[in-house]
Amino acid sequence: MKTIVWIVVLSALVTGCASSQAERAKIQLENDPRVGEAVQQLCFMSGLDSWQNVDNDSNAVILKMTNRKRYKLTLSNGCDPDWAFTTIAVITRPGSGCLSPGDRLKTDGDTSRGYGSACMVLGINKWDPEAVN
Repeated sequence: MKTIVWIVVLSALVTGCASSQAERAKIQLENDPRVGEAVQQLCFMSGLDSWQNVDNDSNAVILKMTNRKRYKLTLSNGCDPDWAFTTIAVITRPGSGCLSPGDRLKTDGDTSRGYGSACMVLGINKWDPEAVN
């Protein structure tokens, strides 16, 4: 069985920059109104469009689907998506086209732990960036 790997490649100028601590402090992680209900699976039939860092959570990443829906992936400690420059890869269980908690994510910028290291997805939530406006 093959492991499905989804790779999203973006310009380093658009998403490779890390957020400042002041930007992260704007919205408290515990009361973030952008975080919606938990999702048990995120299937890729509609496809991945892009990804972005979360301004107030260095242990998370936002995946934007081609259908314009967004999801926040909460990642295991020690995985900082701010380190990604142009690529992230989502590694799902063999035979699955869906991402679930327990699957893995890796970036091209995580050289301190060696290229190829991956972080575990701890949770998936719907994400509404307009909820703060």
